[in-house]
Amino acid sequence: MVKMRWLLMVAAMGGAAWAAQADNFFVNPSFELRASEESDWKLDKGGATEASFVVNSQEAGDGDRNACVTIGRVAEWGTQFGQSMDAGQKGHTYTFAVLAKAVEKPVTVRLQIERRAKPFDRAAASEPVELKPDGWTEVHVTFKCEKDFREGWFAYIRCTQPNCAYRADMFRLQEGDYIPYRELAKKADAAGGVHVFDIGAGLNADAIAKRDSWKELAAGASPRGDVCVFNDNLALVLRKKAPGVEYFYRLGSQWMPGPRLTPAANGGERAQRMDKLRIIESTPGKVIVEATTKHALTTRYLVRRNQPMVEVQPGAGMASLTIAAQSQYAVLPDIFGGDLVIEPAKVQAAQIRCPSERLLAQLLPGGNAIMACAWRSPAQAVKLTLNGSAITQTEIQCNQQQGLGVWVAVLAAPGIWYREPIANLDQVKDTKPDWTIPFHALWRADFQRTGGLIDSWRCIIKKPNNEFEGFGVSAKRKSRTVWSSARGTYAYPVCVDSNSICLRNTKFEGLPEATYDPAGHVILYPFRRVNGSPENVTGVFDVLADALQQTPEAAALDDLQIKRVPRDHYPATCAVTAEYEKIFADKEERAKKAEILKRLDDMDHFCIGIRSRMDEYLAWAKKTHEFCAQTKAAKPQLAALVDELEGIVGKFSGVFTKLKLEERTPAAARALNEKVMALIDSNEDKKDEKANQLGRATRTIGGSQDESIGRFRTITRELRQRAGQRMLTAPDDDAFEFAKEMRARTLEMLQSAFGHEGASTE
Repeated sequence: MVKMRWLLMVAAMGGAAWAAQADNFFVNPSFELRASEESDWKLDKGGATEASFVVNSQEAGDGDRNACVTIGRVAEWGTQFGQSMDAGQKGHTYTFAVLAKAVEKPVTVRLQIERRAKPFDRAAASEPVELKPDGWTEVHVTFKCEKDFREGWFAYIRCTQPNCAYRADMFRLQEGDYIPYRELAKKADAAGGVHVFDIGAGLNADAIAKRDSWKELAAGASPRGDVCVFNDNLALVLRKKAPGVEYFYRLGSQWMPGPRLTPAANGGERAQRMDKLRIIESTPGKVIVEATTKHALTTRYLVRRNQPMVEVQPGAGMASLTIAAQSQYAVLPDIFGGDLVIEPAKVQAAQIRCPSERLLAQLLPGGNAIMACAWRSPAQAVKLTLNGSAITQTEIQCNQQQGLGVWVAVLAAPGIWYREPIANLDQVKDTKPDWTIPFHALWRADFQRTGGLIDSWRCIIKKPNNEFEGFGVSAKRKSRTVWSSARGTYAYPVCVDSNSICLRNTKFEGLPEATYDPAGHVILYPFRRVNGSPENVTGVFDVLADALQQTPEAAALDDLQIKRVPRDHYPATCAVTAEYEKIFADKEERAKKAEILKRLDDMDHFCIGIRSRMDEYLAWAKKTHEFCAQTKAAKPQLAALVDELEGIVGKFSGVFTKLKLEERTPAAARALNEKVMALIDSNEDKKDEKANQLGRATRTIGGSQDESIGRFRTITRELRQRAGQRMLTAPDDDAFEFAKEMRARTLEMLQSAFGHEGASTE
């Protein structure tokens, strides 16, 4: 979890000094937001200095992650590790503080703040401090801002010591005098920690808010009455003689009844009643309560400080957890192929099995709450029970021997999820629904396509200067147009403007089959925290990230992102051909011969790299065809399902033929390059026109290759999503397992991408 959440509580502690500590100039100050490490932090090096930094979970100063800076050779002014930001106000007092420690041998550092532009004059500097490897030191400096720094500040740790390494955590730059971080954290624990109470008998939402006559319990206690585990986000009520645990969640100032969690034994037989409760652990950081049923089925419930979720740990006899809650939709978020969205009214079966890919979100009625469930292993089967208009129950397998439990969270805020009919959207102009985004985050928009597929889009954010925070999407100003190799140039269909959402029924000339269903909806929900999100915000993906943080599966989080293929090298054909065409037009080809030759060689490597990626897709398609043939031979009853999914793979050959990829090869591009080389020193007429002809021919080859890997990725994404849908409707185990294997196979290609595949735009 983000360890800076204690800042939310300072206002309740009283005192101007406490309130001043709440505004930290640093973004992602404790390295908990995984997606923003590289963009937020920088390591500047003087001259030939050799140094690098990595963010990991080894020996964190507080919380889960920290940065480790490793320094080799040092030249000039050494290293500066920190972050740029807006400056403070002239005449005001500020404190800059960092937790730091040496890795192996003592390291001397100091804190500095300087103007982030010439003349790089200094706002503050600490005295040199020696860090030792046997403990964390909070280095700090308090200073008065003596002048204006309109260009902003660069605040950093400076180190000029060669051949050393240090760790840094919890960067704070805040207005006011210095208050030790440990003191702040201790008071935050006292104010906002987890508590466990003996509540006697009987409880409702009003009683949770008042908590009158409740007796707080310590570890080891065996309560006489019912028990409530409480933090600022949830209240978990365990009633003796009740079959399940009740989850209440906070919505503003109100407490709302949420899901009921009931353990079940092998065979699906659910617990009848809790017979014994025991407090295993009770600290401000976490509480664990063990419940044993009349028939000796044991479950532990763990609640942590500031988290909106409960971890359900299976004990003796427990094989699954059933979660009773009415929901209008279920969403299985998927980074690689578009979300799977389950709408009960469109499902014929009373029970369905889901892809068990560690995360499930259920959108509760009213739009003010989302129930998110996370689990450690894809081996944990997940089933949903439906009554025609709603999902009524979720069942997730557990395993005591393997430590496979379940996390359940309710994320609540007014309007935390929303749906808009696609029929209301225009192709050219934005539609702004009558809905206010409740908080700053990365929101996700699921557009229902004709034919049942889903396009999942990141909601890019419009800035005051009309540029966009694209989260990897490069959108042109004002027009919000983007380009991808599969869809061509188009208006990005969704963006956030202030606290409103802007939606468009975009048409894709490069992918005309991707049309949005006028009878369908756009569904919006918060996907994850981003820089600038309020500290109490949790997105759907954050539930999984927070749940796995302390498990062996934490490393799997790094696999839940699309990695760029290392051999993806630029410049592309369009850039290089444009360059040499201009040089020939200016009659400078001989003077710039070396430049042209270098760029042609670079472009040659680019073409070879793209082709290698195409070949990977084609080899993967061949293997998938072979798997389908083997399956159909072994299980002929699956022929219709195999043919449907294999038919999607068959689209690769259509793209290959349409784009004439047999002849448009790197060798053909190289032959054109050789003609450009020969043209440089020739004395023939109209060299510029011939250069333009060669450029157009080269771009035809390059464009075909670019489009091919974009289309190959689109086909693979379609297969992944369609296979997931067939898992939902599978009539038997054989059909389910085949669709599951086809869906899993797509990750061989979708977990990585070349830039031209367009992975960043969706």
